[in-house]
Amino acid sequence: MTEPLRANTPDVVAETVDGEALIVNLRTGCYYTASGAAEAVWSLLCGGETTEAATRALAAQFDGDGRDLSGYVAGLRAKFLDEELLVAAAGPGDGPVARPAPAARQPFLAETLTKFTDMQELLILDPVHDVEEEAGWPAARRA
Repeated sequence: MTEPLRANTPDVVAETVDGEALIVNLRTGCYYTASGAAEAVWSLLCGGETTEAATRALAAQFDGDGRDLSGYVAGLRAKFLDEELLVAAAGPGDGPVARPAPAARQPFLAETLTKFTDMQELLILDPVHDVEEEAGWPAARRA
C-alpha cells in the first residue's frame, strides 16, 4: 500500500475550476493543468488518498473500458512527485478529503498532467525585492 500524499504547500498552490485543476509550483515557476480523470486523481491524491484508494474511486467515477486504471493512477502519482507538486502526508489533518459521488459514471479519457514553463521568470520573481523601483512588477531588476 502506498503512503498518503498532500500538496507541497506553501510552494504549490492549486485550484479546480470547471473540472480542471490549475496547479502552480511557486518555487520552480512552472504551472500545470489536469482535467477529467487527471483532475480526479490530483484531487484524490492531494486529499490524502492512497494510490489504491484513488484507483477504486476512479473506477467508481469513470467507465474505464477495461483499462489499467491502477497503472494510470500510479503514473500520474509519479509525475506529481517528480514535479514536486505532492509530498508525503505527515500528520493528522492530512487524511483523505471526502469527494461527492458523481451523478453518473463518466467516460474515461486518459488526460494527463500538462506542464507549462512560459511564465517561469514571472512566477518566481519576488514582486517586492526583484523589481525595478520605477517600473514595479512585472519588470525584473536588471542584473
